[in-house]
Amino acid sequence: MPPSDPDIKLAAAVIHESYAVLKALGHKIVPFSQRVAAVTPVFVLAFLFRLLLNSRFFEDGGIYHAQQAPDELQALADDLRAAVIRSGVPTPAIRKVLEMK
Repeated sequence: MPPSDPDIKLAAAVIHESYAVLKALGHKIVPFSQRVAAVTPVFVLAFLFRLLLNSRFFEDGGIYHAQQAPDELQALADDLRAAVIRSGVPTPAIRKVLEMK
């Protein structure tokens, strides 16, 4: 079942907020394409995510990888949670996804 539009918009907002958190902590965003994504409006990111999520590429690679790496994904979530707290950046989407207060 494909993700719903609200879920895709939430994922796009999480990515956008993640860049703000990294920047606030003094990290450089690389490669250049990621810096472009950091300033891309959330609605454009959501549109691009919709294209990716409906692609065979994601179906074959993205879903398989996520299913094979639950520990890695949990570690990334834990690192993001800690970075959000340290940064002090408002992150309503990240907090919603990570169930943070």
